Amino acid sequence: ALAFLALGVAAYLPLEASQWLRGGLLPLSLLAVFGLSLIIIFGPIMWDKIKPLINRSALPWLLRGVTWIDKFVVSSLWLRDMSNLLPLMGITVLIWAFMLLNSLILFLALSLNVPLAAGGLVLVLGYIRTVLQMPPGSVGPFYFFAQLGVTTFGASTEAALAFAILLHALVTLTPIIAS
Repeated sequence: ALAFLALGVAAYLPLEASQWLRGGLLPLSLLAVFGLSLIIIFGPIMWDKIKPLINRSALPWLLRGVTWIDKFVVSSLWLRDMSNLLPLMGITVLIWAFMLLNSLILFLALSLNVPLAAGGLVLVLGYIRTVLQMPPGSVGPFYFFAQLGVTTFGASTEAALAFAILLHALVTLTPIIAS
């Protein structure tokens, strides 16, 4: 989903930003999608051949890795079944649509004259923040990536900061209040 959204956003980015996306984020996203697909398709077969070789090793850190990789391979097996994969993809699209809607509502509320792709870039950058294992409450990285997504399309720094603060409040406070 991240790779496809990055592709869609890339078509609307200003030239200098699209160079950065094409040169860095997009190849990395496509490589991740390709790698994950290979793991899902060939992982169990390859792991059954590699695991006995590793188990012969006397290195404790390598043997601990075997347990972790076993769990990863087993947990990825259910992705091979389309009846599991299609609902997961549908839920992903639905969640991302709601997140994009959040950005669009804030764009209108703040009178930000930015295209829909700015919301997509905020989403892409927000997921990069998540992949980097920065917790949702980490204000600095959240604001940085949200601002970057909006300023890329010409919004002022002040307007982008207001957007980032309100988006953070919306994304963080809504589930807390609902729970």
